Amino acid sequence: MSTSSADRRDAAVIRVRGGEPATRVAADVGVHPSTVRRWVKAATVPPTMTAAEPKASAPTDADVQPVVVEETEHPPDAEPEPDPEPEPEPEPSDEQAAALQRLHVLASAPRDAISRWGESLSMTRRYALVVAGWLLCLLLAWVAPDPEPLRPVLVTLHLLAMTVSFGSVMALDWHGLLWERRQRQIEESIRLSHALSPLIWAGLTVLFVTGGLLAPDLGRPLPWLKLVCVLVLALNGVATAQLRHHLAGTTSDGLRSLAPGARRKVVLSSLLSQACWLTAVVVGMATTLGR
Repeated sequence: MSTSSADRRDAAVIRVRGGEPATRVAADVGVHPSTVRRWVKAATVPPTMTAAEPKASAPTDADVQPVVVEETEHPPDAEPEPDPEPEPEPEPSDEQAAALQRLHVLASAPRDAISRWGESLSMTRRYALVVAGWLLCLLLAWVAPDPEPLRPVLVTLHLLAMTVSFGSVMALDWHGLLWERRQRQIEESIRLSHALSPLIWAGLTVLFVTGGLLAPDLGRPLPWLKLVCVLVLALNGVATAQLRHHLAGTTSDGLRSLAPGARRKVVLSSLLSQACWLTAVVVGMATTLGR
């Protein structure tokens, strides 16, 4: 077992012992919940019992012999010898210290309320929730009243939500680029991801609601292009959560320390996110200026 796999297993055991559900930990690590439970069980199995020794038979009266206790004289000035000083524990090597530090960071990374609520859902339910929200946005666009009286307010909220969400994504991608150039540690990127995830999802939620209330012209292709880009963005954000367990086992070598399959997933997810965001922004500006 590699060092990164052992670190992920130990981090999962620590989090489950700390009270987190096995399903949530399994979603982060990218394994089945039964695997996490097996890790925890293997870490807590007591040592095997040795074979029971045969019981000695009870002594009979014939076997009992009187015991004569001889008193020994102790010199009056005898003092007990002091206990030997314990030997100092050997200090861990640099590699072991780095692994322990990475394990501590990953196991104790703070989670906010929104992240904890989202992590309690299975991946299937997360995808279903995103698609349901997108369909409700379309329904809202059909049944919403004329937005002209509130259009300035809705446009302002829409732009603010786009700024918050897109800005958070840009910050994450920029930090990932610095990590790839070996100027940041992966632990910092994971902490930043936990901190910015609520802003990204809150911004996408406001974009869904205000976009539906603005009643886009669904008879034209451009609004549909923007809606599809926003849907792909949200689904890609859900899929990104599965990539964290790959990044948790990396080193300071950047993407080169990832397996080829995981490296392709990370790069594709980042490129897809940027392409959809830029397309949605450009289409939104063109639609707004065309009215």
